[in-house]
Amino acid sequence: MAGEWLRTRLTEADLAFVVEAGAPHRPDPERVARMLRENPDFVDPLLEKDEVFQFVMGQRERLLKLSPFLLFYILLLRVRNDLRRHPHTPELVGHERLLLFDGAAVARLLSDERTRVYLAEMLASFARSRQFLVYRLEADGKVRPRVYSDTRVEDLIELLGAVPQASRYPIYRRLGDLCLLLTGLFPESTPEETRTQLTAVGTESYRRAARTARAEETGYRPILEGLADQFDLARKPLHLLRHQYLAGVFGPLN
Repeated sequence: MAGEWLRTRLTEADLAFVVEAGAPHRPDPERVARMLRENPDFVDPLLEKDEVFQFVMGQRERLLKLSPFLLFYILLLRVRNDLRRHPHTPELVGHERLLLFDGAAVARLLSDERTRVYLAEMLASFARSRQFLVYRLEADGKVRPRVYSDTRVEDLIELLGAVPQASRYPIYRRLGDLCLLLTGLFPESTPEETRTQLTAVGTESYRRAARTARAEETGYRPILEGLADQFDLARKPLHLLRHQYLAGVFGPLN
């Protein structure tokens, strides 16, 4: 069902915001919010309206009314629609920025609702970092604690070796997400050789996550397979989102 993945992730506050921004003159906002909850395929057309985008970008205080997920979802819709009109994206090659005419392919990737939802959830998840405490048996026979962060590539790679195969699915996913984030949002902050390595690690992590039973059970397998197959395309909307929209909301991101 169209809109089902989006429906299950929208809070009541998100729906109230959608109605306030997309249908401000309706005298029955609660009824409209219920209608959107029951008919989620109507949500995207509202979120795509220029009035909603301007409402989001107009005042930072308004962002307190919506979840990070909804903010990123709205901006990803905007990226998709902009690329349909202007089908080129910037690409950093060495220290030179080139324009590639792959915008239509990126727009097609973002036209899949589940992929948009996944990317919005992924971006929102990095609003907070998590740490994991694992007790490991060292070579000297002593058990020592080790703290791992889910925002460090090296930690996640090491953590994969510290947990059984059956528990690796969320780590594979997070590692793929982190590599996508670093190569998409912050390509200027890493040397080209490092970006190439991150792309390889991210692609393989998504592919391994897709092969797990958990991916099949939760419905994420086709999404993760798509991100593995189109990793270079998937990082493009993140780059555009940062430079064209997030800077306008939050100022320059370093």
